[in-house]
Amino acid sequence: MKSTGKDAPFLSQPSAQASSSRLEFLDFLRCIAASAVMLQHALESKSPAFAEFSTKYFQFGVFGVTLFFLTSGFIIPVSIERANSIKAFWISRIYRLFPLYLVSILVTLLLISLGWLEGTPPTAASLLANAVMLAKFLGQPLIQGLYWTLNLEMVFYLLVTGLFMVGLLQRSVLLAMGALAAALLLGVVGTQVLHFFESGWGLCFQLATMFVGTVYFR
Repeated sequence: MKSTGKDAPFLSQPSAQASSSRLEFLDFLRCIAASAVMLQHALESKSPAFAEFSTKYFQFGVFGVTLFFLTSGFIIPVSIERANSIKAFWISRIYRLFPLYLVSILVTLLLISLGWLEGTPPTAASLLANAVMLAKFLGQPLIQGLYWTLNLEMVFYLLVTGLFMVGLLQRSVLLAMGALAAALLLGVVGTQVLHFFESGWGLCFQLATMFVGTVYFR
């Protein structure tokens, strides 16, 4: 039987509901992640018992950040594929991230200049690298230590954009396996053999975590 135009919304409703349900679930995961990170920062310096538990058994902050990266691994491919436009994707990302981020940099620099926050004024190169969220990967110091997660997200955006351009973004399982293998190789070889960096394993693993998140998208 030939379907009519009136049937289309009804037929697509389960798919739309499933998509909405998945996105709501991701919001719930983000809430858990944010709560875990806040708990870690709030208690680790004030409660010796919590600090000891976190060190020996379970690091809430690491759990929260990893969960954030997993959700990003789902959301970013969704965003670029739904937009089906690199330009639209980047306009959306810039609009969402950069206004508040740049304001936070200005506030941080103001507090440093007033002596209310420890730190030294950045060089022009450092300021530019921080402004584009790539200081961690351009060999420049972070204006705020917390910015490292945004730097990693920016690298993921760039990688996802490149994969979308060459038509490989849909191979999520292969990407996840490749990213984990690369993380292991770069982390172990880079830190233990070549001594290129000290914290390479952590950064590589977190980046791989985002690619693992792309599997859930499929």
